[in-house]
Amino acid sequence: MDEIKIVQYKGRDIIVIDYSKCGTDVEKVLVVIDELAKVLTQMPVNSALTVTNVQSFSFNTEIINKFKETLVITRDHIKKQAVIGINDSVRKFLYHTITRFAGVNIPAFDSETEAMEWLAS
Repeated sequence: MDEIKIVQYKGRDIIVIDYSKCGTDVEKVLVVIDELAKVLTQMPVNSALTVTNVQSFSFNTEIINKFKETLVITRDHIKKQAVIGINDSVRKFLYHTITRFAGVNIPAFDSETEAMEWLAS
């Protein structure tokens, strides 16, 4: 799946999740979320480093609810996570709603490089 890949950055394996090319394809986004949940839940607890690109794709209630559910299921497997692509007020509101509900703190960065640097530190 092109939307999920593991890359090496400064000696660390980082899972990159890229929703930016999903556009308005709700089914594609839901498939990516399901696949990500499978990948993360197979990893040891407190081990995964992730960066998620949410730029340029459309949210709806179904996607927001799926994100919330998945964050609750996968959070124990994640050591650190970052997000990029939150560049307007609607995305910021949705981001804060989802993370608050799931009880997670996911820093938002302006670029993938900034996110990767933070994750690798």
